[in-house]
Formats: sequence, structure tokens, C-alpha cells
Amino acid sequence: MVARSQRLGVLRRVAEKRVEDAARGLAAARTRLEGQRQQLQQLGDYRAEYAAQLTGRQLDAARLCELRAFLGRLTAAIDQQAAQITSAEAEFLHARTRWLALRGREQALGKVVERARGEEFQADGRREQVESDARGSRRGAGG
Repeated sequence: MVARSQRLGVLRRVAEKRVEDAARGLAAARTRLEGQRQQLQQLGDYRAEYAAQLTGRQLDAARLCELRAFLGRLTAAIDQQAAQITSAEAEFLHARTRWLALRGREQALGKVVERARGEEFQADGRREQVESDARGSRRGAGG
């Protein structure tokens, strides 16, 4: 018969695997979020460079219209990137919540396994004591 702690140990290993998978998912979500933030920073820097060209320089009307149109497209791209960051943040928070929940379950299961091992150890000790007492009784009665 398989001991309870061994059966629970199998469940714990499955839980550990799920926690590891969730941790990888969390790391991937964090990487995507950081990438989205870096892209937003680059777009903002790029827009600032082009906006600087509008000030302090004499530009003809055609060039001025071009720059303004381009800045408008950059602003639209920045807005779109900000929306992607919002989505990536939600994804990251979801992955973090999932990881925390799975980790909590795995830790609780670990405690149950340890408790079962302790109970089995105590039961083995009691069984050995009963067997030892029985041997002693037989020796005393037979000797």
C-alpha cells in the first residue's frame, strides 16, 4: 500500500510544475511589458526630436506641414502604444495573480505532505513500540 505522504507527494510535484509554468508565464509577461514600455519611450523621444525641429528654425510651409503631419502620426502611434501597455499591464497582473495563487496552493500542499510524513513517522514508532512490547511479553512469559 502506498503511503499517504507519497500519494500527496505526487500531487505536490504536479503543483510545483504548475508553479514553475506560471513563473515562466509571469516572466514572459514582464518581458513583454518592459518591451512595450521601451517602445513607448522610443516613440516619445522620436517625437521630441521632431518637435524640436519645429522650434527655432525657419521652415518653408511644405516642410512645416510635413513635420506636423508626421508628428500627428507619431502621436497616434504613442496613443496606440499606451493602449498596448495597458493591455500588457493587465496581462502581467493576471499572470502574477495566477502565479501567487498556484504558489500558495503548492506551499499549502507541501505542509500537508510534511504533516502526513510526521503522522506516518509517529505511527511507525508506535507500531515498533507495540511490536517491541509484544516481543518482550513473549520472552517474559516463555522464559
